[in-house]
Amino acid sequence: MKHEKFKYQYLRYNQHFVLRASLSLILIMCFLCKDIFLVAIVGASLFKGGGGQGSDLIALVSPVYIFASLPVFALFYGLVMRQPDAGYLPRLIWENGRYLLFLSIKV
Repeated sequence: MKHEKFKYQYLRYNQHFVLRASLSLILIMCFLCKDIFLVAIVGASLFKGGGGQGSDLIALVSPVYIFASLPVFALFYGLVMRQPDAGYLPRLIWENGRYLLFLSIKV
């Protein structure tokens, strides 16, 4: 790898010489997982003394959309486990990441 030129700027590669995930991809994935975060926030507010009963956040949470976030969580797993010695599952998830993102888009 000494004499090969990088296709992109060398700071975009990690220690394994694999392109890092862009910030826009990570932000899109966080946006698609917002329902899980809302469930966690509403669930945490229910533990306070009566704080979650009159909360308007409960109207934002739909349990059906939580299942749409599962492909994005699989993609997060593939993103974290991207290494040269990774097994078959993280490689398969990362290769099909585009389709997993399409599965989790809610209309």
